[in-house]
Amino acid sequence: MDTVSSFISKPKGILKLLYKLPVYLYKWHVGWILGRRFLMITHIGRKSGKKHQTVLEVIHYDPSTQEFIVISGYGEKSDWYKNIVKTPVVEVQVKGTRFVPKQRILSPEETFTLFDTYRKEHPLAFKAIISGMGYPYNGTSESLLTICKFIRGISFTLQKSI
Repeated sequence: MDTVSSFISKPKGILKLLYKLPVYLYKWHVGWILGRRFLMITHIGRKSGKKHQTVLEVIHYDPSTQEFIVISGYGEKSDWYKNIVKTPVVEVQVKGTRFVPKQRILSPEETFTLFDTYRKEHPLAFKAIISGMGYPYNGTSESLLTICKFIRGISFTLQKSI
């Protein structure tokens, strides 16, 4: 796992700005154009106690349970991930719907299964995520499982509509 994390660094410069851009779509009330492929979480800063918002790509959605699964591509290094471990997400917004979620951290094996399905269903997006973050992926299941021991899968299920 240390091998994988040594390849990864937090986004800087223009990449950091691009990651923040979708938040403004939600703030301008046009986040619905991102569909169910993205959602915005509102979380509490673990140090500041202030509310923060982060837009994440949904790697799996189950309409029967209203469960959305996202990944922390930077694993435990992501500030938003550190925040939600300390204080669970207070709100999820997807399309025009806002809700208080039940939150669950997935095991590496669960993350692998879902991310492998995502890889097959969205090969270009998968490739962009993997290469953009610098993961050492060689196309094998073993390689993907190693990555999934570093990244974190998080499930958000509708608990109460807002």
